[in-house]
Amino acid sequence: MTSQAAIIAAPARPAPWRVARDLLVLTKPRITLSSTLAAAAGLAAQGPGGFRASSLLALAGVSLTVAAACTFNMWLERDTDALMERTSARPLPAQRLEARAALGQALLLSLAGLAMVMIAGSVAAAGLSLAALLLYSFAYTPLKRITPAASLVGVIPGAMPPLIGAALLGTPSMLAWTLSVLLVLWQIPHLMAVALRLRDQYAVARLHTLLDWLGEARTRVLLRAGFAVLVPAALLPLLAGINHGSLWVGSAFSSLIALCGLVRSLTDGPSGFRTRWYVLATVLYVVPLIVGAIHAGLPGRLPPGQSEGKAATAVDAVHRDCETEQRVARM
Repeated sequence: MTSQAAIIAAPARPAPWRVARDLLVLTKPRITLSSTLAAAAGLAAQGPGGFRASSLLALAGVSLTVAAACTFNMWLERDTDALMERTSARPLPAQRLEARAALGQALLLSLAGLAMVMIAGSVAAAGLSLAALLLYSFAYTPLKRITPAASLVGVIPGAMPPLIGAALLGTPSMLAWTLSVLLVLWQIPHLMAVALRLRDQYAVARLHTLLDWLGEARTRVLLRAGFAVLVPAALLPLLAGINHGSLWVGSAFSSLIALCGLVRSLTDGPSGFRTRWYVLATVLYVVPLIVGAIHAGLPGRLPPGQSEGKAATAVDAVHRDCETEQRVARM
């Protein structure tokens, strides 16, 4: 009877696909995807011909490193996640996975990702990837419990993917730097929109945001100012010397999204700023810019007026420069 009761009381082992799904959730797929695309935009900013097999392998390594940083974040915040309605159903606070499984996955992803970036990309890109991982996981994440300045620290790794992608091929181009500056400018209103949306939940978990310094009224004012800055800022990539239709279209769409956000923020009352709309608007802002930059760097996408022969010469020059810089970086 005792053995039968023990068998009945034993918890059922979860199905393998459920475990796999929870392990994937630990990597925050949306953040990992967006950061990987931003790195791809930086890679594309180096010019046509950058999307070679070795570069794509290194880009996959960047993606694994981002996934590792997100997993470390989930592991470190499992106790505060349990206090917030938005995050309480995640695998660790819901106890569907053990903490050691998350830590093991984070370590494995880190080692695999950084090795791939170093071998298939460059030492510089691997160094930047490691710096971003450490800043996000072990500076920004724990500082959220201590000071609102954590948000400013988090802006740094959030803006690094285009530079990491560009560094896979050599010295980052002006367009890659421009994309990183745009990500800095974008993150401030995005963080404010998230802080206004989740103010009560952050308070319960005792996590600090810029709202603690500014107060709700000033945060609303600065969110409006952020949208006002993002309207012309979307045109910055056009000043990088790349005359491509994809960049024009992407910049125009992003500028329009920021303009819609500005107009709505000028007419909304205090309660309107707590809706999900502003969070979605800031997220959507970067999509056309990133997609436009990637499309502009794809093979076979010739700028107006450039012939096939000139394009081939340019690609050969990019290959030669990148190979030279990679050899120098590995010395």
